Formats: sequence, structure tokens, C-alpha cells
Amino acid sequence: MKFHVTVTEEDYIAFNLDAMRHHSDAKKNLLLGRLTALFLSAFVMLVLLAFRASETVLVIGGIILAYFSAVSFFRFPSMRERGVRRKIERAAKEGKLPYEPEADIEFTDTEMIQTTEKSMRRVAYGDIIRIVETPFRLYLYDGLYRAYILPVRCLGDEKDALLAFLKEKCPPAK
Repeated sequence: MKFHVTVTEEDYIAFNLDAMRHHSDAKKNLLLGRLTALFLSAFVMLVLLAFRASETVLVIGGIILAYFSAVSFFRFPSMRERGVRRKIERAAKEGKLPYEPEADIEFTDTEMIQTTEKSMRRVAYGDIIRIVETPFRLYLYDGLYRAYILPVRCLGDEKDALLAFLKEKCPPAK
């Protein structure tokens, strides 16, 4: 099977966000970021108490810090998404995209071959450690954070046949 794959900026951003949602290290970082805001608020309140701030300052400070903590807790994931978007936009402006926008990907009996304008990569099916299926993309991971992005729109009617083929050829990815 051979496919011409076009990966857009949105595809790459979606890959990064999906990876952040599902990878254990990324989950820990998200929790750490959320807890940092809570601990920072608690620390400020303790400082106010230590300096014997007036009751009014404590109440107003408590309300402001509770609001800050709640907003930080719930907005942290969207802040990470904005960070990913900015990083990709900056790389695009500099002409240094971290992905290949167009590639031909061929699936042979023994390996996957990705051919781009700049390079050719061969990946043995045994090196694919995980296959992730989302409604719009397939990700073929050959490392913890490295995956080949296959948009479903590029696979056409052959998506199910490709998935069955990959599950047969990539034993660890089952």
C-alpha cells in the first residue's frame, strides 16, 4: 500500500496535544503545573498571615488568590495548547518545521518507507511500538514522543485495511 500524506499545522498540533494528554510524563507535568498555582496561592496567604495583615487584606487576598488558583487550575491545559501553537507558528516563520508537510509512505511486507523531498526513512514494523487511532489521524509511534502522522483524509477507503495490516505486522503495537 502506498499513500501520499499531507500533514498540516493542525495535524501536528493535534499530535502534540494528543501526546500530552496520554503520555504519563506529560500528565505529571500538567498536574505539577496545576498544583504550582495552588501552592503559590497558599504561600502568599501564609506570608500575609506571618506579617499579621489586617482582616480585610486577608479576606480580599484570599478571594483574589482563590480566583487565581481556580483560573490557573482550569486554564493550564489551554495555556499549554497556546504554547504549542506559538512554537509551531514560530518554526513555520523560520522555515524550520519539525515535521515534513508532504511525504509518500509505502507499506511493504517488511517495512514502512517514508519518502520526502529531503530524505527517505525506513522503519521496520518491529520498531513501531504503538499505534494510536483517533477519529481524524493515525499515529505510528517509533519512540516515546516520535510518531508518523497519517491523516485519515489521506488514507481514503483503505484506512481499515491499513489498520488490519499494521496490527498484523506490528506485534508490540497490538
